[in-house]
Amino acid sequence: MPTPAPRRTRLRRNLSLLAITGLAATGAAALTVAGAAAPATAATGSPSATCPPSGEMPPLGHLPVFTDSNVAVFAGGDYRVEGGAAESEGLLLVTGDATFAKAGGGVFNVGSAGYGSGITPAGGTQMLAVGGDLSTANGTQVHVGANLAGGGNVDVGGSIASGTTFDLFGGTAVDELGAAAAMAPNAGFATVLDDASDDLAGLAPTDMTSTSGNQVHFASSADRDLYVFTIPAATLGSKPEIVFDLASDTAPVLINVTGSSLSWAPNYFADGGVRFDGPSSAEFGAWASRIAWNLPDATTLSLGTNGQLLGSVLAPGADANVTTSTNGRLLVGGDLTVSGSGVEHHNYPWTGHADLDCTPEPGEPTDPTDPVDPTDPTDPTDPIDPTDPVDPTDPVDPTDPTDPETTPTPDPVEPGTDPSPTERPGVPLANTGGSDEAGHGLASTGVDALPLAIGAGALVAAAGTLLVIARRRRA
Repeated sequence: MPTPAPRRTRLRRNLSLLAITGLAATGAAALTVAGAAAPATAATGSPSATCPPSGEMPPLGHLPVFTDSNVAVFAGGDYRVEGGAAESEGLLLVTGDATFAKAGGGVFNVGSAGYGSGITPAGGTQMLAVGGDLSTANGTQVHVGANLAGGGNVDVGGSIASGTTFDLFGGTAVDELGAAAAMAPNAGFATVLDDASDDLAGLAPTDMTSTSGNQVHFASSADRDLYVFTIPAATLGSKPEIVFDLASDTAPVLINVTGSSLSWAPNYFADGGVRFDGPSSAEFGAWASRIAWNLPDATTLSLGTNGQLLGSVLAPGADANVTTSTNGRLLVGGDLTVSGSGVEHHNYPWTGHADLDCTPEPGEPTDPTDPVDPTDPTDPTDPIDPTDPVDPTDPVDPTDPTDPETTPTPDPVEPGTDPSPTERPGVPLANTGGSDEAGHGLASTGVDALPLAIGAGALVAAAGTLLVIARRRRA
């Protein structure tokens, strides 16, 4: 691993502490990191919060379109950018140190790409996670989360070296987290890679591999869920042209590469006679997400030069030097050095293994099940016909009250008689909650007292009238 920089500023602050040191090649302000993270330039969009639909991996383009929070590029050792390498799309996870040292300086994109799959982590989330230390050199500026609303976050277990330059587009960077915290939730990804590679290596070939001139042919007339081929590293390394001829248009393809060392510079990928490795090919993304190259026993790996390698690369025990653009997952258990002119990694999940497939952010969306058709609501039963309440019977003629100063108590209604006109359709007669219908805190007794009060008032009034008449007669 690289020797730690002699002077490191160990701060846990936001990029309000950063000083603008110059302009990036794209015109965005480059900020000198004195420890943490910060906004620089405005982002321009947000991808869908889901993975690409099955069978609809996008071709290369300019804007983010889908979300994937799974690991796109992994270095189980150190990660180093050299030469004219340009970008690493998707989540970049490094167990050791990360050093960005382009030969002529300039911008190196992480998380999102100027021209890529458009399958990126969600804006404002982790896009660069480093278990060790992070630094830039030669005037290299690391842009994280460009073109994403909220930019991208950087988590570092060790230190961010003084003078490191970022543009985080509104994201944040934090150092001194410790390796496990910085790499969370993927601190155990080396084991995930080991297990996946071992599982895939154990699969028996479903079909035979053949060669012709500079070409390797992977062909099958069977319609399978997964095609499995095996080829020696020495054979693959001598054949720069790859041709597929498969019955299925969508099934994933696994190529197990045997041997301890592979040096390979592919420059041609075709489906039958139709080439699909051109960046403008409509089938570029579909094939990149179908193919996986598994090297379970490799200890050294060299991929280049300056072409397009389609398919994920799994090399859990290898140190790798990559000088070609890669399209898929790039997962290396040892040190990973990326160089070459304009070399880019475009993030395409591999559909053949759950641990290497797309992971949406947040959470795995389920296809919305068609809502249960709301059954036509049962026609509301007609309330007890409130049509014409029974006309109130005329109160008993209070002509001769026994005692004009005493309010008579009305006789209780006999059970079985017609409901009194005091009942109101649709309103319960009793409120067990101890409050009235309007919520005024009045307990309901189960009988509407208003008509009784009216009757009593009428009797009192009549009695009063008779009393006045009697007094006048006496006078």
